[in-house]
Amino acid sequence: STELRRLSFEIERQKTGRASTHPFSRSTGSSLQSSEPVMFQVLSTLCNRPVRQEDTISRFFCKVIESLSFWSTDQRAVAKCLRTLDSLVCGKATERTLREAKVTQALLSRQASTFEFLSRLPHSKLRSQFYAILGRLLFCRENRKHTSAFLQQFESQFEDLNRAVFANAQHLRSERIQLKVVGICRDLTGILDVAEQKEDFEAVFSWLYPNKFELLLRVLETWWDDGKVCNPV
Repeated sequence: STELRRLSFEIERQKTGRASTHPFSRSTGSSLQSSEPVMFQVLSTLCNRPVRQEDTISRFFCKVIESLSFWSTDQRAVAKCLRTLDSLVCGKATERTLREAKVTQALLSRQASTFEFLSRLPHSKLRSQFYAILGRLLFCRENRKHTSAFLQQFESQFEDLNRAVFANAQHLRSERIQLKVVGICRDLTGILDVAEQKEDFEAVFSWLYPNKFELLLRVLETWWDDGKVCNPV
């Protein structure tokens, strides 16, 4: 702890240009002259190797995503992973880092069907929480241009619903269609909840209206007696 305090003091001293008066101070070399935050400069010195903020946060973010897949059958574990992701995305320093990180770009371009835990929790509001996290990353200045491509992942699901509509009511009442409808609506709810800027909400709304609204209306007409479907819609 003494070494950590000394290094922190040295970093602050070099930033302000003051002479060192700390009793533990001594020269720490060029490794402290870095643009990284103080904590990561200290870690770099203690580890005797560069420790970059972006790499550390990205690896931590990836680890939580992996945990979502590994613990996909455990709803409590999934909930804890999502709370951790939400904290990372909402944190002032970590959010700025994640906006342009490669892991974020890969996550936004990843198809929803590859997230196994989503299929295991079809009625859970955790789906909305997960897509709200993705929405916060999507609706920032750096990633807003990917909105259209991101929404395309839902097109195949709506096409499946559209085929069911043109089949018969019995087909539309199937359990497979029920799970698909609930999943889509939970996901879109999470996205719309964080579309706070006018241009973001308009982008999603113009994609939904009018064609997809007509499909959802038909779903309500068919599942009017089932709250598990009507409430998400």
